[in-house]
Amino acid sequence: MRWTANCTVGAALCLTAWFLIADLWHPWTNTFRAFYYAAKAMHDGVSVYASHAPGFKSEYVYPPLFAFLCLPFLSLKLPAAIRIWLGVDVTLTWFALLLGAREVLRRFLLPISWRACLTLASGAFFLSVGEIRTEWATGQTDTLVLGVFVLALCWLDRAPWLAGLALGLAANFKYQPLFALPWLAVRRRWRAAGFTVLAAVGCSLLPALASGWTGNLGDLKVAFAGLASFAGIHSTVAAPTVNLTWIRSISITSAIGRLLESLHLDPAGAFVLAGAVALLFLGLISWIYRKHSLRLLAVTPGSSLNPASGGVVACEWVGLMVAWLAFGPEVSRRHMFVLLLFHLVALGLLSSAAAGTRRKILLVGLVVWELGLRLPPAHSPWFQTAADVWMGIGGPSWCLLSCYAILLWTGLGWAGKIQRMQLLAVSGAPWDSGPTR
Repeated sequence: MRWTANCTVGAALCLTAWFLIADLWHPWTNTFRAFYYAAKAMHDGVSVYASHAPGFKSEYVYPPLFAFLCLPFLSLKLPAAIRIWLGVDVTLTWFALLLGAREVLRRFLLPISWRACLTLASGAFFLSVGEIRTEWATGQTDTLVLGVFVLALCWLDRAPWLAGLALGLAANFKYQPLFALPWLAVRRRWRAAGFTVLAAVGCSLLPALASGWTGNLGDLKVAFAGLASFAGIHSTVAAPTVNLTWIRSISITSAIGRLLESLHLDPAGAFVLAGAVALLFLGLISWIYRKHSLRLLAVTPGSSLNPASGGVVACEWVGLMVAWLAFGPEVSRRHMFVLLLFHLVALGLLSSAAAGTRRKILLVGLVVWELGLRLPPAHSPWFQTAADVWMGIGGPSWCLLSCYAILLWTGLGWAGKIQRMQLLAVSGAPWDSGPTR
């Protein structure tokens, strides 16, 4: 096992070096150019949503804060700025992997060491290697969202105000961290929820330091109009977002929207139908909780499972990621990069003997999820039609929901086993004792 772990870690580090070297010689036509020219527009007093690289249409669709944070890059030429951002992406990815691995080991009561953290992080690296390659090569910002979700999980119990600040900041990079607010409210984590809202509002006002109060409010109006366009509320000032039925979006919501469009119906109705699917899936999750003598909507459903409650929180936390990826209006395969934390949790459960035979089922679920994301191979002309159909119906998202249900079932079973072991230890009964009267 040590030899296998060493090979896994070595291969992950070598592949990281290979990707880094290859991308340093990339022709530099990636997404970071949109951030660079948005920052330039902000510096020149122009709306960031009117910015565009020479020869390209407007591409900036994010809140204005990220353009504001990219202002220091203007002191560099674009190729140099992209190289630095590549280094930031690689560093943030491994920071999130190692910190997330340590947190997963802690929450699942596994021994913590550098070797264990590196092994777990390397395993998750290989489960998401395709998405990592795309993230780095195209200069995306999902590394920031992943890093923030890992930090928030680490701070959630010990410093909830820091978790809220992190989530609120990240909501001004991409809107997905706001998916945590309903969960924080249900679990009565009011401090984290409150600081998330305050940080989200406060950080949204920071670009006013560069674009002025009026200019920043105008940019925020364009950003929110871009969000509304997904629901069929169109505006002439909306950010240039893609359509809900964008063919590269593999979410269930987009798949339903494409179905409605093929039937000559309003694609915006997909939000209602996708909401119904989400409620059905929530019913399945509630059933899993009841099977483990827990209530899904309890304030702290895992509190009676101490010290296993930390593992339950980790399983629920990655469920928020699964929710926005499966039901978001614009989710391509590269967005699955953030599931590095999901893979860390899954590998943590697979590493714990307390999960018992459920680990085999979880392993099958992971295999189905990986195959569902990567097959049929779209780059092969033999499978192009099958790949288009599979992506068109949101096949990867259905596989992801199935895998998460198995992960949660395994995680709650693990927590119950830990609780029983603790009770036996307290009572002094032998581990192999039979039923007592």
